[in-house]
Amino acid sequence: MILRTRSQTALWLGSAFLMTALAAAQPSDFERGVEALHGGRYAEAEQILQQVVNAGPSNAQAYFELGKALLEQQKYDAAEAQLQAAQEKALKAEEVKAALGRIYVEKKQADLALPLLNEAHTLNPENADVYYYRGLAYTSKLQYPQAVEDFEKAIQKNPERPIAHYYAGLAYNGMKRPDKMIEHFQIFLQKAPNAPEAARVRAIMQSVRR
Repeated sequence: MILRTRSQTALWLGSAFLMTALAAAQPSDFERGVEALHGGRYAEAEQILQQVVNAGPSNAQAYFELGKALLEQQKYDAAEAQLQAAQEKALKAEEVKAALGRIYVEKKQADLALPLLNEAHTLNPENADVYYYRGLAYTSKLQYPQAVEDFEKAIQKNPERPIAHYYAGLAYNGMKRPDKMIEHFQIFLQKAPNAPEAARVRAIMQSVRR
């Protein structure tokens, strides 16, 4: 039998408590995956979250986060599968519908995107992403008044998204409103002068001013 002094017992208990606390402080694989996703390290997030999904298919949140990681890498079909799995588990209904809507917008399937984005809007009218992607869907269907309304809402909800001004300008151009088009294009160029779309914006503005 091993006998310990009081000081030895206290030291042993303290060490055990410290090891338990350190173990608890270590982030889980899921937390590491989400951290990588939020940090823009999408491939790393995909790898980690895929392992989480494979290890525990009951983790519905992991399907959603994995879907977002795939979506940011433009792996639309794979992202759709993960988000559909999250939706089946009724996880974050609004965010899942918004992400699926975004996928269908990117895949040029506006007719599939709009019902989902409308549902997401009903669940949360404050989601700026829903207005933005619904605006893109309306633009692809040449429904410019609806697109303009949504882009204006997206800008109101999230003023720090320059690309919304770009698409708002295009939608106003479709409505034959060069005044509003130029207004949004100017804001876009102020906020994102080196964006890939900037050259096209300058060319359009020059042609209008001639």
